[in-house]
Amino acid sequence: MAEVHLEGEPNGLASMVAGLVEANIARDAARARLLASTRGAAQIDVPDAGVTIGLKFVPGALTVTSGAVPGADLRITTDAETLMSLSTVPLRLGLPDALSSEGRGVVFKLLTRGLKVRGLPFGLPLLRTVNRLLSVN
Repeated sequence: MAEVHLEGEPNGLASMVAGLVEANIARDAARARLLASTRGAAQIDVPDAGVTIGLKFVPGALTVTSGAVPGADLRITTDAETLMSLSTVPLRLGLPDALSSEGRGVVFKLLTRGLKVRGLPFGLPLLRTVNRLLSVN
């Protein structure tokens, strides 16, 4: 069974992300299976809200932390509004669907540096997993 843990004293974003992932894996067995084989760490920085969270993956579990993850394989930096909108963007192959208006908005944010993703191309599988786990679609 896939598990989601909060580590330490969680900030609001860490609590929200952990709750969202728990709900998504409870309602969709395919998302729970994503955790079975995922390894690595991602960090999400939201400078305008002054928060950073870490996502540490080991097979079968995700640990969400408040704060930086040293040596994270993937690092995402964006504003709070963009981060929240990412949960509702339609996905295609685990990435925002550029054929939808919301997906094109994400591509625009990437091109204008309103959304920064570091750790690619090696972190692409982890990025796809993070997108699928956070998506409410």
